[in-house]
Amino acid sequence: MSPLNSISGFLITLLLILTGLASPVCFDLQAKSYHQESSSASLDSDPEFDEIFLEFRYRNIINTYLTGWYYEDVYFLPLTGLFSIMQIDYNWDAENNTLTGFYIDQDEHWSYAPESGLLSLGSNEFRLGPKNVLHKEAEIFMSADVFGEVFGLHFTVNFQRMLLNLSTNHTLPAESLSLRRRNREKLGTATPEWTRPHYDLRFDRQRAMLGGFFADYNLAWNHSAFSDNRSGRFGYGAELLGGDIQGHFSFSRHQNGTRYDSRDIRWRYVFDHKQLSYISAGEVWSRGLSSRSFYGLQLSNEPVEPRRLFGDWQIKGYAGQGYDVELYVNGRLISYMNADEAGQYRFDLPVTYGSALVNVRKYGPAGSYSEESRRVNISSALLRPGEFTWHADAGWTSRATGFSGFEKGEFMTQVSTGFGINDRLTVRTGVEYFERNPLPVVYATASARVLDQYILGSEVVPGHYYRASGYVQYPGLTSFQFTAASWNENSLYNLAGIRNEVQASFFLPLIQGRTPLSYRLGVSRNTYRNLNIWHFDTGLNARYHRFNLQAGYREMIFNGAAGPIRQNRTASAGLLYLFENRSGIPVFLRSIMLRTDLRYAIQQQRMESISIGIDRQIGRYGRVSTSMERNYARRGNFFALSITFDFPQARTTGSVRSGRNETHFYQQIQGSVGYDKGFNRLVFDNRQNVGQAGAAIRMIVDDGNEPGTAKNGKSSLIPANAIRFHQTTNSRTHDDGINRVTHLMPYTRYSIEILTDRIKNPHLIPEFTEFSFVTDPNGFKKIDIPLLMSGEVDGSVRLDESISGATTVNGLRVVLHNLEHSTRDYLTTFSDGSFYKLGVRPGSYRIYPDSVQTAILGLISDPPYYEITLMARADGDYAEGLDFQLMYPAATDDLSEESEPGDDETAAAEPVEYGLMPVKFWLATLSPDSLNMKYLENNSQYLKVMPAAVIELTGRLSDPLLATPGEKLRFNTAPDLDQEQTVSADSLHIREQMLTVAQFYTNAGFDPRYLRLNMSTSYFIPGNHSEYPYTSVVTTTKLTSLHPVIFALDSHEIEPEYEQLLDENTAYLLMNSDVSIRIEAYSDDVGSLDYNQWLTARRAAAVRNHYITRGIDAGRIIIKSLGIAGSPCVLPYESQGCSVNRRADTLLVIDDEDGV
Repeated sequence: MSPLNSISGFLITLLLILTGLASPVCFDLQAKSYHQESSSASLDSDPEFDEIFLEFRYRNIINTYLTGWYYEDVYFLPLTGLFSIMQIDYNWDAENNTLTGFYIDQDEHWSYAPESGLLSLGSNEFRLGPKNVLHKEAEIFMSADVFGEVFGLHFTVNFQRMLLNLSTNHTLPAESLSLRRRNREKLGTATPEWTRPHYDLRFDRQRAMLGGFFADYNLAWNHSAFSDNRSGRFGYGAELLGGDIQGHFSFSRHQNGTRYDSRDIRWRYVFDHKQLSYISAGEVWSRGLSSRSFYGLQLSNEPVEPRRLFGDWQIKGYAGQGYDVELYVNGRLISYMNADEAGQYRFDLPVTYGSALVNVRKYGPAGSYSEESRRVNISSALLRPGEFTWHADAGWTSRATGFSGFEKGEFMTQVSTGFGINDRLTVRTGVEYFERNPLPVVYATASARVLDQYILGSEVVPGHYYRASGYVQYPGLTSFQFTAASWNENSLYNLAGIRNEVQASFFLPLIQGRTPLSYRLGVSRNTYRNLNIWHFDTGLNARYHRFNLQAGYREMIFNGAAGPIRQNRTASAGLLYLFENRSGIPVFLRSIMLRTDLRYAIQQQRMESISIGIDRQIGRYGRVSTSMERNYARRGNFFALSITFDFPQARTTGSVRSGRNETHFYQQIQGSVGYDKGFNRLVFDNRQNVGQAGAAIRMIVDDGNEPGTAKNGKSSLIPANAIRFHQTTNSRTHDDGINRVTHLMPYTRYSIEILTDRIKNPHLIPEFTEFSFVTDPNGFKKIDIPLLMSGEVDGSVRLDESISGATTVNGLRVVLHNLEHSTRDYLTTFSDGSFYKLGVRPGSYRIYPDSVQTAILGLISDPPYYEITLMARADGDYAEGLDFQLMYPAATDDLSEESEPGDDETAAAEPVEYGLMPVKFWLATLSPDSLNMKYLENNSQYLKVMPAAVIELTGRLSDPLLATPGEKLRFNTAPDLDQEQTVSADSLHIREQMLTVAQFYTNAGFDPRYLRLNMSTSYFIPGNHSEYPYTSVVTTTKLTSLHPVIFALDSHEIEPEYEQLLDENTAYLLMNSDVSIRIEAYSDDVGSLDYNQWLTARRAAAVRNHYITRGIDAGRIIIKSLGIAGSPCVLPYESQGCSVNRRADTLLVIDDEDGV
């Protein structure tokens, strides 16, 4: 296409648009027949056809570029190119020379036959003429009207901006896929981090003699006409001697003087093993029946990090064949799957401590829907099955408290143990000794879970008290809780003198949905020697739109010798309304919260108090709250005003309250100061941080390790929203370009994702985007993430000049395969056959033309592929000159001449099996001659790009009847021989020759996990052996396989990356209709034999269903559930453990005239 033609075409179109003469062109799709020879030649050579390069955007889902053609106001768009972008199914039927697939719905099939021009969709057929379709080298272009009339895809082109727009009523597969991906992203962020495996640990715990520190402060001033008090509380914590130290200091100044106090000073050392998790020394709190402060030692094997994950819970049931099943926990999507052929589903749900509502939603293929709900309650008192814990305290009480009855300096010690008998029962035992009590106190507790939602507990302390408790919460949120205890009046734990106590509470949702209404009731009774005290508390809560209403009633009854006395009978009500922050509402009312409360004294039959309050946000950090109250009991009016500013560096609150001729002023400021030792900086925060941990994350560029900031030092390359923690944290990027995260737990492992699309410089790529680290106590963990400059690849794809007059291939896809991460990018050639890609991550790649498109053309590529490595350099790395030539496959001759050692001239090639040449050896040698070495090199090239992912090598002997004594081998494929023969010991070299070939492939880069050796059997070449005197041949058997599927642990769901590989398998099978397949599924050795047999059957069925839905005839598929994979399945030098055994292989079965 000449520049003059492009300019003239553009000017003509512009003139037509300006004059209003341009209008859509509609064609009668059935008006003309299509003749490939005449139309293709004329259209391709017509100088009026202009190539156009269009930007295609659709609903923030598709944003790409594609090539089209323009002729007489008609835009021709690429059929397979658009279908690939929109994820619409298509395949090439080589036998019928037809493009086929299903359109949106799997029940609606479409096809296009280029030779006849017949396009069909469902029961409708359209005959395309030369004005509707254009054939190029590797693509079919159809007019925009065809897409609209046939497929309901209405494309329009903005010629001025070169934009391709789409309007359709269909939900495109790419749109559905994007929605699923967004749901999966939400699924990832909604699932707590502790329920998922951690990423690679890159920053482990680093102990320091003296690390960073945190210091908390809380200063307050309280002033009125009768008092003036000033107080302060300071907390401090640091990393010291490989552990952590912390304590508190406080003062209080008032009219009577100033008081100082220092307490809770302790040092702790955390270990890395389960037998002893930590030791603390100083002033600590005991962990017995009642907690007390003491000076001494504390040791335990209980984890420092609070328990979150209890275990796995298996959810299974019946949905129906073809059903989609979704699993929700507390209203959030956690997992989903397709029911198997038997209609069964199964989820393995990680169960956390606390209460969780589990919903299973079932969607039928005909639109049916059902849902099951259940509640799972896991008490914090339960231990995991088989878990054993212990705890020990020893020391002297550190402070005297009248309520506890203990004096300062009394010796005490306690030891307790716990054991999880199973996932439903945990028992604990312990002993306590106090100096004031002559005998130690022995106790035992038990916690049980019954029917998933019932939690029962008991405490037995002989001579002191007995307690029982229970709790249940149902799926509808109805809950009930009770506690009952019987006390010894003289027990050292019973200072109040209670004999018996009973407490019960009940919650009932009356209405659920958008206008919920609920009821609550609480009752308690305490029995003393001569008195019973009852407490009643009941109420209603409701919400309607933006109104929240609550009403309650409270009462106490004293029942003694004088009879029952009712007191404190109070009724209350409250109303809250929150104004929206949107246009249409006056500015002064936006985000204002109005509240009113009233209390009525029933016994006095009068109003007790009425109040009204207003809360409103002030700017970004402030909030003001004001209230007015009429208190009838105190006979006065009260006014209160409070202003809070929550700055990132500190939090301050000031308030004033006035009433009955009294005014109180209160001012408070609090926050925290931390020292970032890694970057030598003081960091101010508005929350308390002592006893916690932080992280300082920086991105650095490799060329000089400069901080990840722009030249002015203010614009950060790593904004706070580019760091994803899967739980709530406080993250802020400071002016030094460092992103600091606070409120982390110490000694805890966290996983992080770096969202590369939020890094401001798109040419910089993090060296790693997923990693984990272990926090250090009372300080910031220094984390440096190297930034790599992205690279560039470019090359071309050209036709061999013997094929046609054209030398370039337009619109051909080129695959860029990342060998380190097994991901693929797809590039498209331009009109001159060139291709390029910017922003390629440093690493090792294999690049090659798309095998489906080359198969459609009937061509092969020379070379089959390139292997490139892009280095991490400051200015990026480049791979240029990646040029491919497409040609017809060369014909090969049968082996008709025998080959002597070193006789390269007379040797001929044997028939090629999938592009692989048999390799011949002299019987007693382990190295092939130069010609067969070339065959090995040729084979290694094809092994890296051929569809087969597993290769099996088989050795064949040319003469099995050598009479010399030797070892016995078993033969099972030579019909003219006995099953067992005595052969020469020299013939055993065939085994070593097979290993020689295998080692050559491995050294050339073929993954040894997918290389099988038939080591147990040696085959004879049947028939006349005179062609192969005294030689052996190592061939590739005609039983091979396509891409395997690797499954996650204990799962039969196909991951998205393997769905793409299965689609490549499908393309191969559609082009080779004579090939049947056998799906063999395996598992690792975890779990029982019966369970693994069940699991592998579902893995095989999942792969089979994928092929059937893509158009593969079920009669061509055989499945085998083989259970636990055995070690002979892979090469002996495989080093990947059992992960490769969790797989399903697709084996190709082809009729073999040799019977092999």
